[in-house]
Order: sequence, then structure tokens, then C-alpha cells
Amino acid sequence: FQYNPNDFKWGDMHWYHMRSSDLVHWEHLPVALAPDQPYDCGGIFSGSATIVRNQTTGADVPILQYSVACGKAVINAVPADVTDPKLEKWVKPGYNPIINVPKEITGGFRDPT
Repeated sequence: FQYNPNDFKWGDMHWYHMRSSDLVHWEHLPVALAPDQPYDCGGIFSGSATIVRNQTTGADVPILQYSVACGKAVINAVPADVTDPKLEKWVKPGYNPIINVPKEITGGFRDPT
């Protein structure tokens, strides 16, 4: 979920990370995504998680896709270690951004996948 570690209101948006086995009791984990790249303008905004099959290994891998608050791009993040059961650390591959918003689009550009 969206989280501002520096204030109780909108701004400097990150994606916080929690997990639960029963949806009643929750374990707090480190922030999953922070606006740490030039393309993260305005902070981490709206997005989703998708499981994709790695065509080389056959493994199913989660990918996070998110739009940025400035509305200029869609970004991918992948687990730093897919064997980590908590998926605590996420990295942004060097091929980002995956979609730059076309100049013709003037409204919101968000909610990938």
C-alpha cells in the first residue's frame, strides 16, 4: 500500500510491505519500493503485482508494476531473491521505465496490468 514515511499526509510516496497467513494477524516488513530513481518523479503511485513465467527457467516470478505520481512512466520491480519467502527486497531492473507515457496523453496514466 502507499505510504509516506515522512508525514501522515500525501507526499514522498513509497510502497509499504506487510504479509499475513490469515488476514487477521500481520507482519510488518521493510518498505518494498522507494522513489530512488529519476523516473520515480513524484513518488511510487498506483500499481499491481503479476505472476509471470520465466521462459528460460520455467519458474513463476512475481513482478511489481507501478506508475509514478508525475504520470510520466510505468516501471517494473522484481524480487532481489526469488527464494526469499517474504520477498523483502525488490530491485528495479536497468531496462526501466518499461513504458514512457506518450506525449498525446494529458490525463492520468496509471494502474498497469
